[in-house]
Amino acid sequence: MYKMTSPLYTEVVNPRHTEYMSTLSYDDFFKLFPAEDNEDNGEWSVKDKKQYYKLVIDYTKLLIKNNFRNEINYKASDKNPNGRIYSSCPMSLQRLHKSARAFLTKGLYHDYDMCNCHFNIFNHLCCEEGLSTYWIKKYINNRSQILDDNNATKSHILAKLNTDNARAKGDWNKPLRLLIQECNINKKVLYKKFVTEFTQTNDKNPISSIINKKMCTIENDILQKVLGGLGAEYEWEGYPSVVPCFDGFMTDKEIAISSLPADICNWTEKPIESSVTVPEDFTFVPDAVVVNENSYEDMKVKFEKTHAKVINKSIYVMITHDGEIIFKTKTEMIVSYEHMSFKKYVDKGDYGFYQKQGFILEWMQDDTIATYDDIGCYPNIDECPPNIFNTWSQFAVEKMIPCEMNNEYVDVFLKHISVLCDNDTAQQNIILLYLSHMFKYPTEKSFTPVLISQEGGGKGTLMKIICRLIGENKYLETCDPLEYVFGRFNDTMTDAFVVNINECRKKDMIDVLEKLKGLVTDPTLWVQGKGTKKYKIKSFHRIIVTTNNEDPVPTKYNDRRNHIIRSSDELIGNYEYFKHINELIINDDFIYSIYLYLMSLDTPKTFNVNSFPKSQYHQDIQEASRDYTDLWLESYVIKNGQLNDTKQVPSSTVFDSYKEFIHENQLKCDRSCVSFMKHLMCMRINGITKTKTHGNRCTEFNFELLNKKYMIGCQI
Repeated sequence: MYKMTSPLYTEVVNPRHTEYMSTLSYDDFFKLFPAEDNEDNGEWSVKDKKQYYKLVIDYTKLLIKNNFRNEINYKASDKNPNGRIYSSCPMSLQRLHKSARAFLTKGLYHDYDMCNCHFNIFNHLCCEEGLSTYWIKKYINNRSQILDDNNATKSHILAKLNTDNARAKGDWNKPLRLLIQECNINKKVLYKKFVTEFTQTNDKNPISSIINKKMCTIENDILQKVLGGLGAEYEWEGYPSVVPCFDGFMTDKEIAISSLPADICNWTEKPIESSVTVPEDFTFVPDAVVVNENSYEDMKVKFEKTHAKVINKSIYVMITHDGEIIFKTKTEMIVSYEHMSFKKYVDKGDYGFYQKQGFILEWMQDDTIATYDDIGCYPNIDECPPNIFNTWSQFAVEKMIPCEMNNEYVDVFLKHISVLCDNDTAQQNIILLYLSHMFKYPTEKSFTPVLISQEGGGKGTLMKIICRLIGENKYLETCDPLEYVFGRFNDTMTDAFVVNINECRKKDMIDVLEKLKGLVTDPTLWVQGKGTKKYKIKSFHRIIVTTNNEDPVPTKYNDRRNHIIRSSDELIGNYEYFKHINELIINDDFIYSIYLYLMSLDTPKTFNVNSFPKSQYHQDIQEASRDYTDLWLESYVIKNGQLNDTKQVPSSTVFDSYKEFIHENQLKCDRSCVSFMKHLMCMRINGITKTKTHGNRCTEFNFELLNKKYMIGCQI
């Protein structure tokens, strides 16, 4: 047997890789370097992974302290003094599992391995005794193909070699079955030869255990012969940089494979590969000096100027650079800011290190982040409680540099409003009061102007002026109010103040008529975004409808919300006019002059829309929108109202009169007598009552009251 004269070997490792490994947590270590099976480097014998992890971390600390070099003493085990040699310390490169060892040694070492070591040694022993080795040699020469054909691994077959009376798995093919059978027979013969040479330490597999000891002895003889020869060849000074491994060794010297002894086993060089990389921003701090550069606290202070958490709504809120308020779910926050990171200092006692840390998750778990209990809208910021996030922001015009009112600018503005009101002074005044009311009484509700014209009439220009006055974040324009205003996910309404419903269809507005009425008058609004809970906000929304449709909204005589104006089309095609006014709109002095003018108007705090003089177009639409029953009743009163007293009419006769009216006016109506009479009574008209005469159902008409209702005769 060849014996090495020096019991020590020197290990060297990659400094940066070692520093990085020393900082890994338990979970990160096994995520990057998962525990492997028992194929190449002996069985994974560490039952307590936490203890193994501690040994690895202590080992890397020792390497750092020793300038990334370590002298290791190797010796054989007491059970087999001539067998494999092991490092005498609890952790070394030899004892590290393959992926971790490759990470520390990549680029420093060459890894030389005896090919199919134990089966070649076993074959050698069998041949010396003249035993059959047909299937053993077939396995050695065709190992990869045989393993693939049987979905087996090297560890499976080595386990059978070290098991007495081993049995093949049920789905293994003939070559593998006969291999196991041949090994079982040969081991019994070899056992008788070597049983007295070794101490028995395995009662479960006594035969295979003795054979394994013999093979490990031969393996070590080969290894020590190689290492001893290399020491003489390279004339190592001090301790050689060698790592004895199972079935081979690692060294920092490049060796010609042909120079290694191949009488029993052939040799190969195995690549040392690792896909794990050290993060570029990883900084190891051996002196444990903490600095505040790019610290979490600095990022937090800056981040919380525009971000906070709203506890009762379980959402996060952000304010954009132009003042827009955006609500985000936890998932949306992570997606938006997962790219942000800082250098987090990790204190390890004797040393520390900086590692890249994602900012947003750290911030979310911080118990001192900026929070609000709830959301509210307070145009007067002094009224907003400190624990409520105020969704109100200043009007854009209030942030502009003040200037004196330019009357020429105001005249341009007034002329444009006049055109949109069909050059009707009364209608112009109503629209001016509507605009003035926004700024003088932002917390009070208003009415809804409906501006109708052909495309290019100037409606969009007015909207540009309004947008400049209030700011883009307070302006919402949509041609799909069913989704963005009245739909399920309407969080765009959160910070909107003026909502321009553009090109709406009457059918759509009928579908949401009650919601529209509520939005115009109700003080609160339910809001919900995708992925967030529904929540209530204060509503100061102003609605304005601009459209090319001739009949865009439902309206009645007692409509207290809509004011409809048919605009003049005189500006259509006047490109010079629109070029000039659009140039003015981007001028802050033009906008501020309009603001000063609007603030100077004598504007009521609340509007009585029914008192407004209606445009002829508004009256025409109201007439066209009248209920057929109401139209019939007015016609019926005109024909019979001269009586100026009461009259009882059988219900069937009343319905016949209604059907005759529908037919004469070519109207479409499918009401039955019961349906018609029910509808007539539900209209609750003062002057109509249900009666019975001689057991027959009748309707009593009080023509004195009905003449007053329809302003007929002397009541006009």
